[in-house]
Amino acid sequence: MDSSHDISQPGTQADLPPRPSPAYQVIIEGAERPWRSPTITIAQVRALARWDVRQAVVEVDLETSTETTPDTTRPVTLRPAAEFARKIRFTDGLG
Repeated sequence: MDSSHDISQPGTQADLPPRPSPAYQVIIEGAERPWRSPTITIAQVRALARWDVRQAVVEVDLETSTETTPDTTRPVTLRPAAEFARKIRFTDGLG
């Protein structure tokens, strides 16, 4: 056996397979973020975006421009042409 691959010997390393590259891209307000799972939770979206935990999140279909509010208790299955964005509400400030 070649002693350079004997991990019990000091100064040697085991042959490790290369780490797989991220299989998915999560788009958050136009910025692509690598992701390794076919699903993501809304809490994970907020963490990736560094948004406040109280920030409402919408899923935007980039092909139809429709918005949906994902269920915060269930993971979202990632699919092509989908993006996440903050839900912002404007008011007139009068009152």
